[in-house]
Amino acid sequence: MDKLLENLPLVLAALFGGLVAVAAVYVVFSRLLATEEARQRAELRLKAFTTAMPLKLQAYERLILFLERIHPASLLPRSEPKGKSARLLADQLKAEIYAEFEHNVVQQLYVNENSWQRLLMARDTVLALIDTTQKQLPESATGVDLANGIFERMKGMEGEFPTTLATNAIRRELQEILDTV
Repeated sequence: MDKLLENLPLVLAALFGGLVAVAAVYVVFSRLLATEEARQRAELRLKAFTTAMPLKLQAYERLILFLERIHPASLLPRSEPKGKSARLLADQLKAEIYAEFEHNVVQQLYVNENSWQRLLMARDTVLALIDTTQKQLPESATGVDLANGIFERMKGMEGEFPTTLATNAIRRELQEILDTV
């Protein structure tokens, strides 16, 4: 027993030294694990970014293309107003806008809600412009009459036409995204 009491300080020192060593190993390994987890999270974020960014860019491109295609200055010449009645041309223009929209509706997943709402407002305004212009024409009106009526109504809106406003807002939003990259 005397020998045990004599060696007790050595045993306690060895035990304390072992505990300090175990604690040091724990701290080093926990820091290594935390660093590795952070690296893996950063790698996953980078992978998600490199996968999602091209989809976002494509969505913005497609929305701008949609807005350009439904602008009456682009839409009317593609629809060839000559030789058609105003009613037929109006129906054709609206059908083309709806078809373009359906083709691009999924893009809303990749863009800001504000941009999507502006796009919807622009689409609805162009549809209303076609409708109101066609309804104010006589039943015998031609497609050329409708086209001229639409362009006449647009004269006062030059810089503020909804497709232009939406395009500008979407471009600004896209620029903000690109500036953060």
